[in-house]
Amino acid sequence: MATPPRPSTLADNSPQWASGCPTCMAIWLQFSGPESAPDINLGSYEEALSTAFPRHKELIQEFVHYIRSEEPNSQSFDSSDLGFRKPRQGFSISISQSVSGSGHLWNLLLVKKDDVPEHPGNGRVLDTDWSTRPAWLVDVQKQCVVPGHEPVDYVAISYTYGSHTPPIITSTAFKGLQKPFALATPEFSDFVSPIIRHAMYLTSAIDERCLWADALCVTHHDPEVASEQLRSMGAIYVNAVATIIATDGDSRSGVPGLKGISNPRGLSQNVIPFGDERLILRNTSFLDEMILFPTQRQHYYQRGRTIQEYALANRKIIFNNLEIHWLHLHSNIVMDGLPYDSSLRRYLDEYNQRSLSFEEDALPALSSLLSVFSRTFECGFLYGIPEMLFEHSLCWRASGTKGLQRRTASSRPIESRFESSDLPSWSWLGWKGSVYTRSQTGTRVDSN
Repeated sequence: MATPPRPSTLADNSPQWASGCPTCMAIWLQFSGPESAPDINLGSYEEALSTAFPRHKELIQEFVHYIRSEEPNSQSFDSSDLGFRKPRQGFSISISQSVSGSGHLWNLLLVKKDDVPEHPGNGRVLDTDWSTRPAWLVDVQKQCVVPGHEPVDYVAISYTYGSHTPPIITSTAFKGLQKPFALATPEFSDFVSPIIRHAMYLTSAIDERCLWADALCVTHHDPEVASEQLRSMGAIYVNAVATIIATDGDSRSGVPGLKGISNPRGLSQNVIPFGDERLILRNTSFLDEMILFPTQRQHYYQRGRTIQEYALANRKIIFNNLEIHWLHLHSNIVMDGLPYDSSLRRYLDEYNQRSLSFEEDALPALSSLLSVFSRTFECGFLYGIPEMLFEHSLCWRASGTKGLQRRTASSRPIESRFESSDLPSWSWLGWKGSVYTRSQTGTRVDSN
């Protein structure tokens, strides 16, 4: 059996349970000292599985089972150098089908132990019994608003109001909306914009029963509950079984092209002959990064709050450029658990050029996305500045030729604002415009 190299100096905080196994100690070193940890070659599958040490054997068994399930008919799925690769960036390590070549791999995060000082872990195990639920949902079958505390799947919708301001739902009206088929009555028709009616239809069409739409499900007549729900909007989109992304139009125009429900799309296709076949020129491309690089600047791509709604939605039904697309977040650097500074910079720069109804909401409108990045930017963010790189990140600067404009508070009542409305001038969040947030360092050179 191939033996992994024994490191000359193991991490000072290595656990007692790993001390008797060279492989476990080498794996631990990759987590605790990635800059000096060598690759670990365990040999063939049979050699790796023949280990007498049970601590890492279960991991190898799981990985080999995964490889064989992915390639059930392959005669050459084995390799001679299954093992662990040292990380090139971030805090994860990889168990790889071949440390010297290509093949299947798993990226692994060590779970953080908060009660162990200087523990090298960076991952978190999610508590499935403790997840954010919307306070209210729309039951598309009963056509009314219902409590959202029951563990049921729901669809969310991300859209813009446009020039239309939805009416405030009073406490009396909200009680009425909870009666079966209330949303189908003329009495409450002003509260149900075309976009919400179309979203209700789409929710039913994909065999789901519940819909979350902010205009109906955020109780603005109860400021305390409304504030809590608005702070949790990121989690609401993350936990939705699917999110309808309506980039075309607004709340009044709705979703075009739903036969018998909404206006026709008026779509013009460019069809090109290709031998005996035909090609269609697509209007939309790069769906996974469309929120950062939209092909057209619809109003949806100009609003600040939509960037985190789009980024955090796991499954998207996208209505864009009069086309419909389905996008599943099977892999995305936003959710990876690796502190990719370039990914953060792109989101922050795009966000800071967008419009907000109230400039003082620049931090609350981005807080959910920053919470996701906080998984790996240790200590989180202070007014959009990552604390683990705080001094360097203060070196942000204006980008482009338009310059920056200082954000100023609106005249809305103090009691209706979020707690974190004041924006300091030393943070890029205190200014509107394109910013370059990459940290830069300098070295003093002694001329003598």
